[in-house]
Amino acid sequence: MSLGQGDFGEAEPRPTSTDNSLTDGEQGNIFPTDVGAWLEDAIPDAEHVPFEESGHCPFWEEATAFNEAVRTFVEER
Repeated sequence: MSLGQGDFGEAEPRPTSTDNSLTDGEQGNIFPTDVGAWLEDAIPDAEHVPFEESGHCPFWEEATAFNEAVRTFVEER
C-alpha cells in the first residue's frame, strides 16, 4: 500500500465507535487530498473537513478556520 501515491489497495480503516472529524490541507504533498474523502466514505458517520489554503498543518496555516471547525464538531455532539 502506498498512501503517498493514492493507492489504498486492500486497506480498510478499523471500525470505530467514536465520532470522527477528518481534517486535511488540500495543498499538502504527504498524502493525496482524496485520503480524507476515502476515509469519510469508509468510516460510518465521519465528517471530512478539507482546508483549501493549507498543506500538512491546517491547525497552524488556517488556525481560525480550523478552530471553528473543531468547535462546531464538538458542539454538535
